[in-house]
Amino acid sequence: MIRSFVRVFALLLASGSAVFAAEPAATNFYQGKTIQVVVGFGPGGSFDLMARVLARYMARHIPGTPTMVVQNMPGAGSLAATQYIYSRPADGLFVGALHGAVINGQVTGAIQGQFDPQKLIWLGQIGSGSVPRLFLVRPEIATNLEELLAAQKKRMIYIGTAGQGSTYHEFSKYLEIAGLNVGIIAYKGGREIWTSLERGEVDAVSDTFDTVGTIYKNYLDRKVAVPIFWQGEVPEEAAESATFKNIPPFEQVAAKLNTGEEKLELYRYLINVYSLERIYALPPNTAAEKVEIGRAHV
Repeated sequence: MIRSFVRVFALLLASGSAVFAAEPAATNFYQGKTIQVVVGFGPGGSFDLMARVLARYMARHIPGTPTMVVQNMPGAGSLAATQYIYSRPADGLFVGALHGAVINGQVTGAIQGQFDPQKLIWLGQIGSGSVPRLFLVRPEIATNLEELLAAQKKRMIYIGTAGQGSTYHEFSKYLEIAGLNVGIIAYKGGREIWTSLERGEVDAVSDTFDTVGTIYKNYLDRKVAVPIFWQGEVPEEAAESATFKNIPPFEQVAAKLNTGEEKLELYRYLINVYSLERIYALPPNTAAEKVEIGRAHV
């Protein structure tokens, strides 16, 4: 998935760069300026990685070739970064790398954020939209679904998550609703969660397939974590993989837990809503010409 992102990103840059290269007003504005890319999660995770790739290459294709710097602002699943971007000047010099989960939470009332999602200006999204997840545990806990179900009858399984409103938290909280005996321990972001998993401070993690297969692949190779089941549609590229091909979908877990159709509908809702990952936004009232420049390069 990372390779797909790089290819798509390169095409976007190539197609958009010629459009604004001859706009002297934009060149004069951005020349010598710094654009701040505010990432709603800590360093080392997939949000941070992709934002840094974006910042490294995007600036070369904006008139005036401004500098782009990344600032990590973890907190409540990117709520802190969302509120920060929402309150910044509408001058085209602030871009938020945010998680759509906070938008859903604000709309439904699950999150009491100080922003209006309809006023943020959306630039685009990095990724396919569909973001399948894996639920993984330490091998001392279980190595397959049957062992996990047996283990959770004996004691609570503690899952490492980010703050409330993040997919880490929401998908983990849903497992409790579905009937799995789990508890939640919150961290600032993915890197801290996986480090804590290796230390044995938590038992499990729910993370995206592209993140598990790239940034944290060494944890699989070293048997620090074992994939137990999928959350979301199983990606085609995993079907023939020796590591992932025999991993059951969550529906099998739900059947064994007698979760019920109503709660399965909630699961399907989460899968659809949280396809809004890695979205980029500008503050409200940003001038149209700066919005168009941003949209041409994200």
